[in-house]
This record gives sequence, C-alpha cells and structure tokens, in this order.
Amino acid sequence: MRNFRSDGGKSGPTNRMIGRRLAGVLLLLVMIAPVWIGQVRAAGEATPPAGQPAGPPLRLGAPLRLTPTLPEPSVVGPASPAGAAQSAPSSEGGPIVVDPLAPIDPDWAGPLTPEQGGYPLALWQGTPRALVVALVPRLTATTSPVLQNLTNRLLLSNATAPGPRPQEDVAQDGKTSDQPNLVDMRLDRLIAAGQIEAANAVVAVVPNRGEPIERRSIELAFLAGDTKAACGRVNEGVRRYQTPWWSRAVIACQALSGDSAGATLGIELLHEQKAPKDDAFEALVQMAGGRKSRLERLPDPSPLHLALLAASKQPMPADALAGASPAVLRAWAGYEGAPMAQRLAAAERAAAYGALPIDRLRALYDKAEITAEERANALSRAASEKGARGHALLYAAAKAQPLGSARAESVQAMLAQARKDGDLVLVARIVEPLVLDLKPGGDLAWFAGDATRVLLLTGHPGEARGWFAVAEPDTARGLFPLARLAVGRDIAWDQKQLAAVVGEAVKADSDAGARRAATILALLAAFDEPVGPTDWAPLFSRLPLASLDLPGAPIWFDLPRAAAGHRIGETVLLALVTAGEGGKLTAQPARLARAIEALRGAGLESDARALAIEAALAAGF
Repeated sequence: MRNFRSDGGKSGPTNRMIGRRLAGVLLLLVMIAPVWIGQVRAAGEATPPAGQPAGPPLRLGAPLRLTPTLPEPSVVGPASPAGAAQSAPSSEGGPIVVDPLAPIDPDWAGPLTPEQGGYPLALWQGTPRALVVALVPRLTATTSPVLQNLTNRLLLSNATAPGPRPQEDVAQDGKTSDQPNLVDMRLDRLIAAGQIEAANAVVAVVPNRGEPIERRSIELAFLAGDTKAACGRVNEGVRRYQTPWWSRAVIACQALSGDSAGATLGIELLHEQKAPKDDAFEALVQMAGGRKSRLERLPDPSPLHLALLAASKQPMPADALAGASPAVLRAWAGYEGAPMAQRLAAAERAAAYGALPIDRLRALYDKAEITAEERANALSRAASEKGARGHALLYAAAKAQPLGSARAESVQAMLAQARKDGDLVLVARIVEPLVLDLKPGGDLAWFAGDATRVLLLTGHPGEARGWFAVAEPDTARGLFPLARLAVGRDIAWDQKQLAAVVGEAVKADSDAGARRAATILALLAAFDEPVGPTDWAPLFSRLPLASLDLPGAPIWFDLPRAAAGHRIGETVLLALVTAGEGGKLTAQPARLARAIEALRGAGLESDARALAIEAALAAGF
C-alpha cells in the first residue's frame, strides 16, 4: 500500500490519516466545483440589467449524493407495508385498526379515539404535567396482558396533553433549555415494550419531530427489518445532526451497503473524536463486511447491533438473547436466517411481553421440526425439554388430536405443565383456539375447570359460562370466586362456597396457600363483595400483619383521589405503577386491590375485572 511521506521521509499513521482526509476533501471539491461554477456562471448570465424584470427561475441539476448508497433491505423482521393502517390494542384485548388522525396536541397526539378503544380527549384534565413526566418513564415492559393493554391505550390515545405546558427558557447563547419531551417519553416506553406498529403510529401523527424522534423513527425501521428506509433517514438526518449515534448509524449503513472501506474510515474517525467505545458494534461492522469471526458477547443489543448481526448471518450470543429487549426479541424471532431454537425462544419471550402477536408464535410453533416419535411422546419429551421447544411439542401434539377427549387431555397436560413452570397466563393464550374448538358437554365435564379458566383469561365470558354450567360440583365450587369476579352479581353469592375455597387453599399448601386465599379475598373485597372478618380470620395466624412492599406514599395516597376525581389518565398511570412489579403483575393483595378499586372508581369496570381475573389465575385459582 502506498504511504504518504513527510518532508523528513518518514511515514506513520498520523500522516496517513492526514493524507486520507486531504484526498477526501480534494475529491469532494472536484465533484462539487463544476456544478458550483456552472451555477454561478448561469446566475451571472441570468442577472437582468437594472430596471428590467427578472427571467424565469433557474432550474438546477439533480443534487449530488454525498452520503452512502442505500443497501438492499435485510430480513430481520416483517416490515409494515407503506401506508398500511396500523394496529393497536383495543379495550377487549384484541387488535383494532386505527387510521392517522390530525393531532389535537402534538405532545399527546395519538392514533386511538375513544371509539377505537382509546381514552377520552380530556384524558389528562386536572393532572399536572410534572406528575406525568415523573411516572411515564417508570412504565416497564410487563408480562401481564391486562397491564399491557392499559399501557398501550394510555400511550396511544389522542388527547390534550397535561398542562401547564413548560415555557422555553432561552439562554444567552440563544439555545433553548432542555424540556421533558412527552412524545419521546411515550415512544421510548412503546419501543421498550416492543410495540413497533404502535410507536410508528405515534410518529406518523406527530409534527415537528426533532432529533430524538427522528432517531426513534430510524430505530423503528431497523427493528421492522426495513433497512432501506432506515438508511435513507440516516442519510437525511446526518446532514443536521452530528452526534456519535448518527456517526455510528452512517457507519452501519455503509457496512450494510458493502462499503467496508467507508465504514472502516468512519470508525477511525470516531476513535479520533474520542467517542465512547462500542467494541461489539465495531466487531459487527467488520463481520458484516465479510470478516470471519464469531461474537461471543452482546449484552443489551440495540437496533443497529441487530441489523449488523443479521447481515453477518451469525447466531445471537447467548447473553444477548437473555438480555434483549422485547423489541429486539420480536425482530429476531422474525429473522429467517436465525437458528430455529433461538427464534422459538425469542418469539415466546416477545409474545409474553405482548411484543409479538400470539398467532405469530403459534405459526412459528408450526414451523418447528418435530418428528413423529416426538409428537407421539410429547409429554415425556416436553418434561425434559422445557421452555419454548417443550411448548411447541405439546402444542403440536394437542393440535394434531381430533376434537373431543383426546384434544382436551392434551390441552390439560399442557396447562398442568405451565402451572409448574409459572407460564400459565402465556400458555392459556396459546391454547385459546384449541379450547374454543371444543364444545361443553357431560362427556367433557372433567375438563370444565381448565376450559373456564382459559376462556375467562382470554376474554370469552359467554363461552366460559357454558363450561361452568357443566362442571362437576367440586370443580364448580373451586371456580365460584373466579366466576363471581368475572360476571359479578349474575352469579349468586355463596358464603359457604367461599369459606370452603379459602379453607382448602389454607390447608393445601401452608403459607403459599394462605397467600392465595388472601389474594382471592382481597380481589373480591375490591368489588364490594361481602367479605368480612370471618373470612379473614383463618389467615391472621398464617400471614404477616404488616408489609412494607407498597408503592411510595405519593402514589398510594393520590391514586384513590385521582379515581374519585375521574382523572382518567392519572388513575391509569398510578394503577399501572401500583399493580406492576418487576416486569410482571404483582402478587401483593393490597396493591392489586388498590389498583382495581381505583380503576372501578374511574369508571373502568371491565378493565378492573380483567385485572382481577388475571391476578386470581396467576395466584393459582
């Protein structure tokens, strides 16, 4: 390779770098100079003498491309068709189609109207902006379907933003001070939960995006597998923004388009600028350029990491799969080049967080290679092969069974295994269509308990009542509290049945049974059911009389007042923080009851009942 030499005849990396830069500048001048000179000359010729009208406007040539060429789209996940209507969650838990709206307030512009499952326009009336700014970042991705639904509807509703709107403080240098950006906060929480279509729907109705939202839109395109669109936006945005993130985005697009030399030079410039190091990013850039290597670690992969990893056709490192966000898990599940075992694991976790529609998880189960021997011995194989692969085996075996007792036995076995593994809520959603295909009758009375639970959890109370009607007496007694939570006073109150259920729970499993009993009593009390001291008495000696595992005082005391004042957004926001714990639904009866009472007080009765049913099933009822 030819070296640039100094006057002293010695060469070195510094001189080589200077030479590269000089060459780049000269090349750029050579490319631009003819166009610029021609435009100046044409402008001079077109200038009319004084007093004469100007001629028609100049027609300039097509602009020169000074940014990397666009790569072909990679297949990290399915991209939404351009202009397609977006999908968002409804109040009933299923997808609904939303159309772009003219935003009424850019800070809380959203695609959901009340008719589409969203909250009213006066969502934040009476709620101070400071409260929203403080609590929205605390909304975490959760495995609770009810909390997912409440969160998405809150973040997607088209509403007047909370006030007062902060005034921009202009410093002496003319720059405005940083103010919390509610749009960016909402997008951050939607992306963190893997709600890609929902986040895109918010971006579509927000004017005057600014740098944070431009960056989010690029990350969304990468996560959707639309590399061409992502890099097109990078090429536009890098003209306005010069942070290390944008430099890395340009480098990634260069690597994805096959411009390895440009990507390498870009990394060298980042080093010179003392940008924070990202060893994984640099290794992936080299791998995307064809270097034979294997990445051993990739904690918390970003959308840029994911696009480069897919281009390198390498499996995801184990630590990356374990620590990936729901958005990255969803994208990797849709990448055809990934190993099927990784796709299944990613898809199941993404579905648990609500990032991947459950029907796409079932479709991936159908693609898994399962031998006839494995299908015939699904129960024993699943016991030794737990997790996503085991669930795929059991689902395939149950789906292959004819309607009737054989199908019911397979589904029951799958649900029993899910209870042991702590996956009941997810597995109940997976087997929903298999249960709906079965018809209640005396020959399947033994299956009525499982069928009722699955159908109540997945939002089919009418079908659940049909199974409850054919349940055997002992099963019906055990279902009584759940049925009462689901339909209220449509089922007669039976104090003896409640006492029997509480007594069985306490005797069955010592402290764990007492906690289950406390949960069901707290849930019933939250709906003003006649739960009294006689019902609580067996638990006083089995459970602590005090607990510190509660939300902070501002949340605990403001929640009932927000509900009483029908401050809908504030109530939902505080209820989400109260009922969520560590990325899942809390198991603390006091927190559950507080959140349910608040939702009811704000007029969200159906949401309160859905939350109670999920909590009861998660507790083991």
